[in-house]
Amino acid sequence: APDGAFRARNSLLGDNVNSGPAVVGAPNAGYPSDLETVDYADFVAANTDTRCFDAQGSRRSAGWDREPMVYFGANDGMLHGVSACSGEERIAYVPNSVFGNLSALTSPQYRHRYFVDGSPTVMDAFWSGAWHTVLVGTTRAGGKGVFALDVTAPSRFDEANAGELVLWEMQGGALGTPFEHLGYSFSQPAVIKAKGLGWVAGFGNGYDSATGSAALFVARIDTGELL
Repeated sequence: APDGAFRARNSLLGDNVNSGPAVVGAPNAGYPSDLETVDYADFVAANTDTRCFDAQGSRRSAGWDREPMVYFGANDGMLHGVSACSGEERIAYVPNSVFGNLSALTSPQYRHRYFVDGSPTVMDAFWSGAWHTVLVGTTRAGGKGVFALDVTAPSRFDEANAGELVLWEMQGGALGTPFEHLGYSFSQPAVIKAKGLGWVAGFGNGYDSATGSAALFVARIDTGELL
């Protein structure tokens, strides 16, 4: 491209302002064995080895039960997941709710704006007969969006598995659309097992929704179905 056609940048990573990092190693929710039909202790045992170094003190690059990860949002339009051992990126997710604004990042006239600005919540939850580790994030000031990723196995973070790793995304819309109540959600989502509903994500609808009213969203954790 001609000189000056794109904004000059000195970093591949966008700035991080309001999104606090979530560190995920071995499962440690402490759920009782009879909470679900599969013992949570079995899930813990299968994912316990998350050590960055081997017995000889060398940094590992493979062989763990589950690679320890750090997840955070950034104002480059992505939710990033990097290895807690090496700092190498393993996954980067661009929510649909910010996709239309990405071209602003290349403009020489760019003025700072938010993209993936919310702190992700990462918890263990149960669906489809198995335990999983789920990440629920919001775009906060960056857009009217909430999304969920299955981050159980970092070894499966690959473009070919994207259809399974991305569980769902909600985008705020105009009156009469399915998520007309969803605005700029500044609340950090909660992942819980709710009586009569199963495992769900709960979060506030946020500012500037099409309806202009306050609402609490409760959605199925695996599908995003609004309950």
